[in-house]
Amino acid sequence: MIKNFKLFLSDNSNDLRKPYSNFIIDNGPYSYLITLTFRKRLSEDDCIRHINFLFFLLNRKIFRSKNGDDFLNGFCFFEKHGQYANNDLHCHIIIKHNELLDIESKKPFVEHFWSCLKKVKILTDKNSQLETDLLPNAFDESCCKIDTIYEISNLIKYLTKRFEKESDASWIKPINGFGI
Repeated sequence: MIKNFKLFLSDNSNDLRKPYSNFIIDNGPYSYLITLTFRKRLSEDDCIRHINFLFFLLNRKIFRSKNGDDFLNGFCFFEKHGQYANNDLHCHIIIKHNELLDIESKKPFVEHFWSCLKKVKILTDKNSQLETDLLPNAFDESCCKIDTIYEISNLIKYLTKRFEKESDASWIKPINGFGI
């Protein structure tokens, strides 16, 4: 579990980048980088709700724990798309290494990710009565990606680039047993 995640107060956004980067690196090692892109324009709260449901499904598949003692850890970094995207938000997620992610005798984490991703549907008051199979997927699979992480320092530079323009870290979310 990631502990002691707190905001580093500063008047200069570049002053934030280094302590956050060090904190994230110190909480590693990390196994996977996930990029999630949403199919439709959603509020940030709805995006978080869909990500949390994805983590709920993944945690059940990987850890098969009913008591919630074991779960995925890492960090989620929200970014804004360019002006032509369906949704102005997308996110990058780094998943902390865990021996249970890729056990030789079981499906690899990557396969679980793709199967669980397809199960996250967009629910609204208008379509809540429809069969789940008829609902649109929350994520645009063609714009989602999962990669193995081999080197972290350049990746963290990329993921924390928003500090160059912003003076807070509200767009970085730790991942715990409840999601983000």
